[in-house]
Amino acid sequence: MKRRCCDPTVPNYKRYGGRGIKICDEWLRSFKAFSAWALENGYAEGLTIDRLDNDGNYSPENCRWVTHRDQNRNYSRNHKVTYNGKTMCLAEWAEEFGLEPSTVSARIKRGWSVEEALSLDTSNHGNQRLFDKIKRLQNEVKRCRNELCLKCGCYKESHIGACDDCRFRHDGEWRDDLQ
Repeated sequence: MKRRCCDPTVPNYKRYGGRGIKICDEWLRSFKAFSAWALENGYAEGLTIDRLDNDGNYSPENCRWVTHRDQNRNYSRNHKVTYNGKTMCLAEWAEEFGLEPSTVSARIKRGWSVEEALSLDTSNHGNQRLFDKIKRLQNEVKRCRNELCLKCGCYKESHIGACDDCRFRHDGEWRDDLQ
């Protein structure tokens, strides 16, 4: 804690002392004071010190003892998600809904809303794949809405050239050379 907050030669310094994170004077001056606080506030083997406010200093009112798993959820670079007015990291939401964090993350990256990513029943994987395909198609149609064939309304992967179904060029001209 002291090194990463006070020693610019330490690799993690830029994420702590370099960001202005400090240690309260009481702890900085006296290990006994820090040790007394630690023992009175739940220190046990296997726990690590964690700051409640990631941008706050190391001080009695901003620190607690947690497992490594809990501390990993308090990183500033974690993906925070708000659902029903409550904000937690994505891994916590996934755990709460019995999902893998990678599944929830992938769904959100595919354009699913937070509600869809967390509340979809995944017991039937066929439905999940179908839902993914529908969402992708909906997003493609939104992007390409103005590039449908003007005559028959078909949607092609490539909007260059003529429509194979009705021989109507996408630029509005008829094309007679199609067979």
